[in-house]
Amino acid sequence: MSTGVKREQIQAVTRFVVIFSALVIGWQILNPFIHRLDPWLTLQSAKGSNVLINLLGYKAFLKGTIVNVNGLDVVFVDHPCNGLVLFAQFAGLIIALPGSAAKKVWFIPVGIMIIHVLNLVRISALALNAVYDYRSLSFNHHYLFNIIAYSLIFVLWSVWLNRYSGIMQGTGALSRVHLSTTTDL
Repeated sequence: MSTGVKREQIQAVTRFVVIFSALVIGWQILNPFIHRLDPWLTLQSAKGSNVLINLLGYKAFLKGTIVNVNGLDVVFVDHPCNGLVLFAQFAGLIIALPGSAAKKVWFIPVGIMIIHVLNLVRISALALNAVYDYRSLSFNHHYLFNIIAYSLIFVLWSVWLNRYSGIMQGTGALSRVHLSTTTDL
């Protein structure tokens, strides 16, 4: 591997680390302002889940952000459950990765919508989970969704890297990374 390629790879990784670090610091500074979206987003998440549950044939309604299914208050949708942090993590990762700004402008909102729909499905599933098997609710809420959500973000990240970043198409410095043989070491 030539020195020029190694330098480009180091520059690409450094660029990612600097941008991602700046975004994390920016998130911490702007956090109080960003979280002003929480009440609105939480209510939208509860409303969307309520619609989905009704579409599935159940009788559901809201009491604020409490989802009631068949006369039972089953799920309280709170601010940490609205997906805002997942949206920020996804957007920050895509912003920090290589790729054209024009592609990021449409890919980030599409990814956020996909994550939001998954969150609506999650809240709906948890509400129905509470109706049918309340004992498994805690596990599904705290563990299963995290696995599913971060797997989805990984898939979206992979799509970005493979189709839109330029890395895998040979247009970026990291595209020249190859598996080293023992003679390359």
